[in-house]
Amino acid sequence: MFTDHEFLKSFIRSIAAKCGKHISSAFPIVDATLPEGYRFAGTLEDVASKGSTFTIRKFRERPFTVIELILYKTICPLMAAFFWFMIENKRTLMIIGATGSGKTTLMNALLTFVHPSMKVVTVEEVREITLPIKNWVPFVTRETYAIGEKVGEVSLYDLVKVSLRYRPDYIIVGEVRGAEAYVLFQAMQSGHGGISTMHAETLEGMINRLTNPPMNIPPPLIPTLNFVLHISRVKIDHRISRRVLKVWEIHSIDDNQVLAEWNAFNDTFEMFFKKSLILRKIAQQRGMSFEEAWEEVERRAMLLEYLAQNKIIKYEDIVKWVYSYYNEPESTIRRIRIGTKKIEIPITIPKLTIEEKLGIPPSTRKINIEEIRRKILSKIKVKRK
Repeated sequence: MFTDHEFLKSFIRSIAAKCGKHISSAFPIVDATLPEGYRFAGTLEDVASKGSTFTIRKFRERPFTVIELILYKTICPLMAAFFWFMIENKRTLMIIGATGSGKTTLMNALLTFVHPSMKVVTVEEVREITLPIKNWVPFVTRETYAIGEKVGEVSLYDLVKVSLRYRPDYIIVGEVRGAEAYVLFQAMQSGHGGISTMHAETLEGMINRLTNPPMNIPPPLIPTLNFVLHISRVKIDHRISRRVLKVWEIHSIDDNQVLAEWNAFNDTFEMFFKKSLILRKIAQQRGMSFEEAWEEVERRAMLLEYLAQNKIIKYEDIVKWVYSYYNEPESTIRRIRIGTKKIEIPITIPKLTIEEKLGIPPSTRKINIEEIRRKILSKIKVKRK
């Protein structure tokens, strides 16, 4: 609580300066990021009638894992397993909800299921997403340091556009609000996987935002988005919790299928994932029957339920189990049937090139073969008899 208005203004200016920004009577609003990654917003009394104000939004140091969300009943094992299968097959998702509803938390948790062989580009304003794969290119926007100018600014639009040059399997955008949405939908139309979040309270509200300025997504591109998840804060037993209220499968701008819905009366999920046309399409593409594809989803749900029952909530441990399933699904299911609590397999990542192993920077990788050979031999100890 501040009682001295001049001290409050001085404090806001010092925080803004720490963010590399400027706030004054000429520019009385600041929206910036602290060096620790926290979001800072401040206003001076020129625009705030009750006096200068500021807010700092802190993020959890260790993000919630998918198993924690299952334990908190934000999602259920079958729902998580269904989207595990969808993410493996490069389907597209949009998570909608109000501010503070848990959109980024849910997206981050579902990204645990990204296949280790995939190449993923993430684009954010504040670095929140964590991925366990080696082939991950994280981009973060840059705000301008010039007062009242946009010189040197790197926006979400700029980064989403350049991300296409990296030929990613998946493009992940922390939140779409403007022209970057159009580039993302064009990328999804051309075969890239895509996941993002958006502020919207209903499916209709999301579509209205997408098809109007500044996003301007043409209606024929809307079905490029395969699934929409609505997450919200709800009050249960006088406590605030978060639940995925509804899941839709998008067929066209006017046609969709509800795949899951939260029942507020008994705090359970009513699920209709077997009605998914996209699941049937994936089964056909992979040469499977629909029953085999559904059995695959159920087996993954069994694994996630096992991890939840045994309180295996550490991110690294969950990743090991997920990668174990990718590598040896039958063996992994046998492990959970005999009650294995810990798995010791190494996390599988793409092999490093010789240049990367030797620490040779990209600018000098055109190096003489004999020099590479000498460096390799110098690292190998040959035992002589």
